[in-house]
Amino acid sequence: MPSLSSLLALPILLGQDGSTARVVEVADAAAPVPGLVTVRAVPAPQPTGALAAATIPQMPGWPITIAAHPNFAPWRSGVIEDLDRDGVNEILVASTSGHVHAFRADGSAVAGFPVVTTGSAQYAPSVGDLEGDGDLEIVQLTRGPTSGGRLYVIEHDGAVRAGFPISVNNGNLEGSPTLADLDDDGALEILVPERAYPIGRLHVFEHDGSEWGGNWPVALDHVPTGSAAVGDVDQDGDLEIAYTSYVSAYLLHADGTPLAGWPRQIAGANFSYQSPALADLDHDGDLELVFGAHQTSAGYHVYHHDGTPVAGWPQLVGTWTYCPPSVVDLDGDGELEILGGREGSGVAPSAVLFAWSPAGVARAGFPYFNAGFPGGAGGALGVTDSDGDGLREVFSDSNLQDSGQGFVHGVDAQGQVVPGFPLRPTGFTYQNGPTIGDVDGDGDLEMLVISFDLPIARINLFDLSGTFSPAATPWRGYHQDVTRGGRSGGGRELFTRGAFQIGTSPELAVVGLPGELASVGLSFSTGNAPLFSGWWHLGALVRRPLSNVPVPASGEVRAPFVLPPNPNLIGTTLYFQGLLRVGAVGRTTNVLARVVHCARAARASRGREAPRARPTPRRIRPTRPIRAASAPARAASVAHPTGLEPVTGGSEDHCSIH
Repeated sequence: MPSLSSLLALPILLGQDGSTARVVEVADAAAPVPGLVTVRAVPAPQPTGALAAATIPQMPGWPITIAAHPNFAPWRSGVIEDLDRDGVNEILVASTSGHVHAFRADGSAVAGFPVVTTGSAQYAPSVGDLEGDGDLEIVQLTRGPTSGGRLYVIEHDGAVRAGFPISVNNGNLEGSPTLADLDDDGALEILVPERAYPIGRLHVFEHDGSEWGGNWPVALDHVPTGSAAVGDVDQDGDLEIAYTSYVSAYLLHADGTPLAGWPRQIAGANFSYQSPALADLDHDGDLELVFGAHQTSAGYHVYHHDGTPVAGWPQLVGTWTYCPPSVVDLDGDGELEILGGREGSGVAPSAVLFAWSPAGVARAGFPYFNAGFPGGAGGALGVTDSDGDGLREVFSDSNLQDSGQGFVHGVDAQGQVVPGFPLRPTGFTYQNGPTIGDVDGDGDLEMLVISFDLPIARINLFDLSGTFSPAATPWRGYHQDVTRGGRSGGGRELFTRGAFQIGTSPELAVVGLPGELASVGLSFSTGNAPLFSGWWHLGALVRRPLSNVPVPASGEVRAPFVLPPNPNLIGTTLYFQGLLRVGAVGRTTNVLARVVHCARAARASRGREAPRARPTPRRIRPTRPIRAASAPARAASVAHPTGLEPVTGGSEDHCSIH
């Protein structure tokens, strides 16, 4: 038998002959070298001709080939975000070759990228506005075969932040980091799992690289697995943290102490790469915890925040699964469904995707079976309404490759195959469920999928015909959104569509719950003031582009924002933040920064304005509600309790937008 060192140096060539189908497998989280790739042959899928005919085109300039480690594949797809605040999204992808890549919609590299990392960047990066200043930061964890990982904070222009990278005892750092405001200071903290085999630790870092003390880091009873989920599970106004070691499920206060009833073990269950989810399944205002597990209790387990099991659970899937749970409302009836997958039985047909009610009842049409081929879904799921019918579709990876091509499955709310699916990118898609968004600003859906034939990975960008709607896309990729918070319905968010040029009208969009009242404030500066509804990151207010507009059933309020043809605005940074209220109860949204660009849009002949490209959304994390600040503190921070009343006078009057 070859030594470990020789095995790690041996390139594994996947799916080269195309004569048989192959299934890819990875070592689980408790293995001495987790994530190590192996491949075995399985009976070829039938009918291969019908599968090959199901195609959806990729965007011009895609796929893009990048290097990967010969034994470790990139996981969790990538990120679709507007990194540079120009109103157009970029694509961000990590690679196990030790790089973080950024590309524009046409496939060209973003200036300043790729960023070279110490160690392999295996999991997708997380993205958030760490300081609340309108700029996005990229947070990336890396690993070696058994040690040598680092924590990176990378600016949107590709510069590594001063004080980074950070070595955490030279251990491997697992998963995509979770970004959350744990201490109510208006800035995001970084949750970092450290592998110290055979145990682990969960750390909290600030955006400047300083580490929390006290009860942190939290010692785990085995190696860490996946990413943390964060939410106010018990309605006490503070965030809690759900996490798993290989053998135990944890629920922690923000100070690092466990809640009563936790940690707990599940008989016959281990956790590897599943990452827990949080959701209010029973409409009582607090959050339940959903865990995926493998071994003899492979399947999905649901608990109340006091550690007691929810009736109707667990639901077992019969074979191994690494698929993280997703929790969404598939059919718009107000009831959530819990979604999961499994790797497949190795024998066709194979049950792949599952959907259950909060009570554990299987949804009609599920599980979805791969007819004629044995592969399964072990990566994160993406969920969106891809055809505008008001129902969500579910999209997954596959651990199967046939004739050199992998699979991306698409299943509708009734468990039927979405037209045009499965997609057939070159290589395995395993552990790379799709990321969904509008990359090129045409208003249509694009689907980002990573595939691999080690030591090569491919970035695939499929051009779907459906219209992209943030409100209709409740699970856009791994762990719900780019902050990796893992909470169903966690997004009250503000987007913009279209470039910010004088003489044009980009669009503001606020995502909230139907019936909430949406408002948006505009400022030329940022601040950091506590409100009854969260943290207000705007400085002196100039205007309210939206004021108390009811959120419709679609969950999204849109309004044009007119930029007058005033050259004094060129180069100005505009800061927006939203507020959603029901009566006296409210929550603030993320803050957005937009730079005003050079000139009025060019005019065509006969005095008509030249057509503009359809706009693209931009999203940053939502800010959660906090307990009320004292009345004097609020009065000192803003002039009105909503924080959205226009402010006149002062040095900024000459820039006011009318």
